[in-house]
Amino acid sequence: MKKRRTVVKIGGSLLKDANSIKKTALMIKKNYSEDEDLVVVVSAMKGETDRLKKTMEDNFVETYPEEMDLIMSVGEQESCALMSTALKNLGRKTKTMIAHQIPIITNSNFKEARILSIDETRIEKYLEENKIVIVAGFQGINEDLNITTLGRGGSDLTAVAIAIAIRADICILYKDAGGIYSADTKIPGIKPRLIKEISYDEMIELSSSGAKVVHSRAVIMAKIYNLKIGILPESQEKKGGTVIVKEGKICTTEKYIIESITLDTSEALFTLFDLKDKPGIAGRVFRSLAKKEINTNIIVQNINEKPTRNLSFTVPESSISKSEETLLNLINSEADFSRIKIDTEIAKVSLVGTGMISKPGIAADVFEILGQNNINIKAISTSEIKISVLIEKQHGEKAVQVLHNYFCE
Repeated sequence: MKKRRTVVKIGGSLLKDANSIKKTALMIKKNYSEDEDLVVVVSAMKGETDRLKKTMEDNFVETYPEEMDLIMSVGEQESCALMSTALKNLGRKTKTMIAHQIPIITNSNFKEARILSIDETRIEKYLEENKIVIVAGFQGINEDLNITTLGRGGSDLTAVAIAIAIRADICILYKDAGGIYSADTKIPGIKPRLIKEISYDEMIELSSSGAKVVHSRAVIMAKIYNLKIGILPESQEKKGGTVIVKEGKICTTEKYIIESITLDTSEALFTLFDLKDKPGIAGRVFRSLAKKEINTNIIVQNINEKPTRNLSFTVPESSISKSEETLLNLINSEADFSRIKIDTEIAKVSLVGTGMISKPGIAADVFEILGQNNINIKAISTSEIKISVLIEKQHGEKAVQVLHNYFCE
């Protein structure tokens, strides 16, 4: 009989200190029997990655990507050793593995590396020996054997990629939130409901719209390989939570057209003025940003009376300086637009749900509700299952409140 195979990812909130690691090890022993193959991917202890980053930045005028990735990978290795030791003290057989031992091969894009391949052979060997394999998340190695890191939330990526490589039945992510909700539970004035089952497509849209529960790249990988993802609460019990699958559960009453509403205040709006009205200009702008690994989001182009246009788009706040520098270089070298305006006081509110495919008028409802509450819309973006609006940051929570009360309660 084939053994059940599970990959579990443990986040930093369950790894606050040695005592919490011992409690988490006890939870693993209790919830996962010796009759199943188990891989445990660990994050760094809570706050450790930020501490390591701060050590570098506070002590050196200039830091370098290769060395930053090297030091920022240390926290996960520490957790790996502590978790393995805790489980061994509880009588379970374990094997620790870091990136080069597996190996997890990535490209050389330090700080945001992409996984290229995973060799599952050694993991399979230790699973056959009935050992729990403890893996340091968040990291890989490039072709020159340098340590690389996968970016914030990278341990989700590690867990999902390993689950795919070893053909696991499920990848379970323990999270603070304990599941996916119809809105952020920290926003006052609403009663978010737990979504027990959600589709890959809906989860990808939510993750890319500000929901920080699961890394969007992890969900995309899971969708490609049809891997089931479970999100469980960080309480020490294996119950509740959300399952991400190919097709989420359809409510027969069609009560909830919108599954979830997100609020993202971590983007900035760039506007390029007097863009020359000729073919290829916009392509040149976005190609220049892409070469610097800058993601752009909502894009709006306005036509002026004179033969020029204004082009607006959003970028992550972390990319503001790099974006501005790239665009100023374009002005100086090619003069295809006159000036740049950067607005950081914006919020993106997104409504996601497959139900809107067959329900006309959702966008009209959104605009009317916001208008009735004196919330002005700066820009709009839509897809088959998502509507996003840019508004002033000060109105972000209010917008979620009124939209959630209308669509989700």
